[in-house]
Amino acid sequence: MPAGPFEGRASIAAAYAADPPREGIERTGPVAVDGDDRVVPYRWLLSGETGTMRLRFGSDGDVRRLVVAFDQPS
Repeated sequence: MPAGPFEGRASIAAAYAADPPREGIERTGPVAVDGDDRVVPYRWLLSGETGTMRLRFGSDGDVRRLVVAFDQPS
């Protein structure tokens, strides 16, 4: 599912408005630390497909970088 990259809140909000998510997600395991990133495993609630979100936070606590990865179906 190619998307982005998006920069800034307005760009992200416009992308969500144009193509909103069709299902929710839930975290499936603990948050791992990888250098400056936090890696969060997740699962889509309806399809069951899995992946990870990699987040990097600024000193103010705001998200500075978010990379969403989808696992390959088995």
